Amino acid sequence: MKKQLSNEERLMTDKAWEKLRTSLESDGLINEPIKRRSPSYRYALAFAATLILVVTAGLFITKNDVSVTEYSSINLLNDIPGTTLVTKLEDGSVVYLAEKTTIKHPDKFSNNERLITLEGEAFFDIARDESKPFIINSGNAKVEVLGTSFELISHSGETVLSVKTGKVRITLISTGMMIDLNAGERAIADNDGVKKLTFDEYQDFQKYRSRMHFKDQTLSNVTDILNRNFKDFEIVLEPGIEKRELTATFTEENIESMVQLICNALNLKYTTQGRVIKIHM
Repeated sequence: MKKQLSNEERLMTDKAWEKLRTSLESDGLINEPIKRRSPSYRYALAFAATLILVVTAGLFITKNDVSVTEYSSINLLNDIPGTTLVTKLEDGSVVYLAEKTTIKHPDKFSNNERLITLEGEAFFDIARDESKPFIINSGNAKVEVLGTSFELISHSGETVLSVKTGKVRITLISTGMMIDLNAGERAIADNDGVKKLTFDEYQDFQKYRSRMHFKDQTLSNVTDILNRNFKDFEIVLEPGIEKRELTATFTEENIESMVQLICNALNLKYTTQGRVIKIHM
């Protein structure tokens, strides 16, 4: 037997429904005025209000999840003939892209790995981070490192990995076959498997710095990369100019001529003391 509501309980119930109806009307969720408040209508109204809350909460959760877990991808292509496009990634790693080479990477790496994709030929100088391995997908093979420098070539079903410093692992995707390489060793991965060779360091790596092209790189990134490649001098920057952006191509020549080009492009000056070259206003 249903319990009969007292006049006071009915009044309180009606006030509660009236408050809910007014709120929904003010939000534009109800257009027609309510003339009759039958129990069935009240149940429908309650269900509609609950559904609106659930849908709204679901939209909020979905939007929040995407913003946290997804990052935009960056496609970088070297389309300038006869040059090496040099770029510094957000983790501090430096990539030298040969002509007609493309890499794809997120603008910010995830918390547990640094994943990129390569098509073509590139030299990598990877910043060490033992908690986040650097992984390169390149055609038929996957390369995994913690911190080292190496050349990776991926063309027409063949991947060639040549290690300059450190240790690198290459895995043939089709079979899962893995080989670890040390400095001075090379692996060739194709349909027949993976084989290990040795190589001449100078012939393989010198070409990447012979004509380096920088596109919209900060001055601090450019000078850091020049310091890595030319050890006779050290370039230092006056505070306040390191964020200036530079687009320029450097042929392999003496470091002072490169500094002069930088200063001309950015309207700066430089002074030399011993082996230190300081760029300033």
